[in-house]
Amino acid sequence: MESQNKLPFTFAIEKDGSEYHAWCPELSGCHTHGKTPHLAFENLKDAVQLYLEANSN
Repeated sequence: MESQNKLPFTFAIEKDGSEYHAWCPELSGCHTHGKTPHLAFENLKDAVQLYLEANSN
């Protein structure tokens, strides 16, 4: 199975102190951080997946 690097949602990443804050505006409360923009994006992919699983009912 191939890993997908795209999110089907809009995402934003901005510097927040010494880390980067990443979030998905369409998914209220779906936020994460990372030490680099790349890590923030990787963490956001996981956060989106968990958010969708938790809210699929």
